[in-house]
Amino acid sequence: MMLQLLTFLGTSDYKPTCYTWQGKQVTNPTPYAAEALCELYEFVNPDEKIHEVLVFLTPEAREKNWDGFRKNLINKKLNVKDIPIPSGRSEPELWQIFDAVVNAVNPGTQVLFDITNAFRSIPLLVFLASAFLQKARNVTIKGLYYGAFDADPQKPPIFDLTPAIKLLDWLTATEHFITTGSAVSLGSLLSTIQKDFSSKEYLESTPPKRLQELGNSIQSISHSLELIRSRGVLKETANFQKIPAEELNQEIGNFAKPFELLSERIQQSYSQFALLEPENLSNHKLALQKHFLLLRWYVKNEQGAQAILLAREWLVSAECIAQEKNYLDGEKREEVEKRLNYMCNHKRNLNKATARSRDDKITLLWSKLRSYRNDIAHTEMRSGSTSGEELHQYVKTQLIPSLEQVFPEYVNLKLS
Repeated sequence: MMLQLLTFLGTSDYKPTCYTWQGKQVTNPTPYAAEALCELYEFVNPDEKIHEVLVFLTPEAREKNWDGFRKNLINKKLNVKDIPIPSGRSEPELWQIFDAVVNAVNPGTQVLFDITNAFRSIPLLVFLASAFLQKARNVTIKGLYYGAFDADPQKPPIFDLTPAIKLLDWLTATEHFITTGSAVSLGSLLSTIQKDFSSKEYLESTPPKRLQELGNSIQSISHSLELIRSRGVLKETANFQKIPAEELNQEIGNFAKPFELLSERIQQSYSQFALLEPENLSNHKLALQKHFLLLRWYVKNEQGAQAILLAREWLVSAECIAQEKNYLDGEKREEVEKRLNYMCNHKRNLNKATARSRDDKITLLWSKLRSYRNDIAHTEMRSGSTSGEELHQYVKTQLIPSLEQVFPEYVNLKLS
């Protein structure tokens, strides 16, 4: 796969110096961080070769520095290509620079960015362009680098800013969690932290150990939530709470700073479900309450299909427990369902106004949940299906109150 280095030239008088990176130093002084990076990158990564250097030039930079830069890189037998850009003095020119960067990279390639000599707002545009290329063009960003000449003019270090690109991934994952309640993307980021920070340049102490465990746990919980593995959610959130808090918080602070702002919120969102042994007979009523909290969670996060599917099963579980039956016994559940269906079939004229007894209210609720559940399960592949808006409004306004009214003794009204 082709590896490209994208760099920028300005109009400064660049001084020759010995750039350093990851404990390595260039063989000969050079005025150009990009030239140093070409040498050092291949030295540190002997199995990778930079195939092409794309140089973005304003008219002023071309006149001042292009000839010297091109001569140096050609002498190193590197393929160099110049790409004209405007000076960025207006908003349209900034977008022209963005387009130039994005259009210079072919889909599926690997890219390094050097922003040492980028000026004005170009580093920000490069940051945004790199994120766009990853998402829209399937481009792999191998690195984002800055030669810090002012830090040490004799041996300036090249800073690896690649982890900063992850901030946009954190932003996307955070938005997904806030709007849907799903932390799959956040869990994935946490699971790969150890790989991202494997370089000795970042690790002043031992590498993270608990972050991958945390990330895997969060992903498991999110997948169980998505697929309505109700008992799995209870057990996985209980295991989630077992991760040592002090050690975990230290690693989050050192290696996953963006997650620090969300950690408490995720704990609050998920810890309410925790129950290690929901199958245990002594835990059945508590498990029922936890499942009801899960049902509330689905409603709050506007996951209507999951809410209706779980509500239908929750009603059967509640009736099993009311009749002192094992709610996980398939035969017992079938007995309850047959009784509920019998009640519906023999009370077809029942409506909200005439429903007075508890059995009448359960009958009405079961009839609606049964119908809506079948409607969802058959994906509207039958005539007379309920509209999406009607289902949405039912979940939003009626589902929880209806269950609370019929089963007050099994509803944990405390919200976390």
